[in-house]
Amino acid sequence: MAGGLTRLLAGLTRTWLVPACAAAAIVQVAGCSSGSAVAAGPTGRWPISASTGLPSQVLLIFSYLQSPAQADTFNQAYNILVAQCMARWGFADPTQVHGAEPPPMYRRYGITSMAVASRWGYHLQPGSALLQTSPGTPPMSDAENAVFLGTRSRILNPHYSPFGNGKRLRVAGKLVPPGGCAGAAIIRLNAYGPAASPYLPNQINLNDSSASQADPAVVAVFAAWSRCMAAKGYTLANPLQAGDGFNISTPKPSQQEIDMAVADVRCKDQTHVVSVWFGVEYRLQETSIQRNFTALSAIRAKLAEEQRAALAVIASVTG
Repeated sequence: MAGGLTRLLAGLTRTWLVPACAAAAIVQVAGCSSGSAVAAGPTGRWPISASTGLPSQVLLIFSYLQSPAQADTFNQAYNILVAQCMARWGFADPTQVHGAEPPPMYRRYGITSMAVASRWGYHLQPGSALLQTSPGTPPMSDAENAVFLGTRSRILNPHYSPFGNGKRLRVAGKLVPPGGCAGAAIIRLNAYGPAASPYLPNQINLNDSSASQADPAVVAVFAAWSRCMAAKGYTLANPLQAGDGFNISTPKPSQQEIDMAVADVRCKDQTHVVSVWFGVEYRLQETSIQRNFTALSAIRAKLAEEQRAALAVIASVTG
């Protein structure tokens, strides 16, 4: 497994997957968290935390993406509803264990913490949310699968709908919900419907990140970083290439990896890579959010409904 920022950028989206049987996913939903704008510094660069190397402010789009705490609440409620539904057919609790979500901005600009770089290089330090995986569930029987998904197929249709496909299954003499117990849980939690597309915030997040890398200010700061790295003996065109030659799946980083990571962080700090890059992304997102304000507002309202519904489900079994 190669290292580097290029691969880590694949984790920019803050989404969770409602799991189906095996490794399939039923529907992808983004959530919302709070965020507020702050002014840039007098030089036009954004203030950077000395401990993390990141701006203290998160990007605006995170206001329309689900926070780790909100994802946990939703997943708890989803598991409760699915378990209650499956029990009506006498099946054991098929609770799905969800992987942890990293905090906002985590490794968005690659390695930025000197404390992490000097100890772990480009490796993900122990305890990192990105190292945690979902163990899934044991294989389901044909009957369990039918009740869970509302279909006898073992291959999940990519166009799966919790509302079903117009056909109702009968298992053990009882009608299964149109989209199975999973679909019924999704509908109960208001997590699906035509009112708002949950994919828009993720599209903005990824598209603006890509666009920012072509912005003249970012191109210039990347070039400055490259010159700084060259002075330290590393030939790299931009921070996206940093760490690509190292295997970060090993238990510990090599000294060579640590040395490059330390140089990377120092050059980012000296050339203000993160501050400038963040500022460009922030500006792009301001424009994108303004352009899509109506749709994004609908998404935020929809996600607030989800949280209220999820909390009500949890309260029904704990209160």
